[in-house]
Amino acid sequence: MVQKCTFGGLFCKKSDQDKFEKCDYDNLQFIKKSEEHFIIDVPSLTYKEIRALDTQLPCSDTTTLKLPGVKAKDIKKYAGFYRYFPNFAETEI
Repeated sequence: MVQKCTFGGLFCKKSDQDKFEKCDYDNLQFIKKSEEHFIIDVPSLTYKEIRALDTQLPCSDTTTLKLPGVKAKDIKKYAGFYRYFPNFAETEI
């Protein structure tokens, strides 16, 4: 299995430090300041399936999410990080 690593950071002016601290990034589950990794377990879904699941999210109980032909484990994986899934669009001009 090939694992890839992504990292990021943020620069801000000293005068904006109070705004930065109010964002409370340290409480996001995927922000790690130690050597501990956050593993993204990517579900096997098509974009059509993702759009269909998005119509059912958010929900308090992921077992209520249903999509014919999609495994429950993939639905649960997606429900865990759907808010951070990148959005994009392809267009022709």
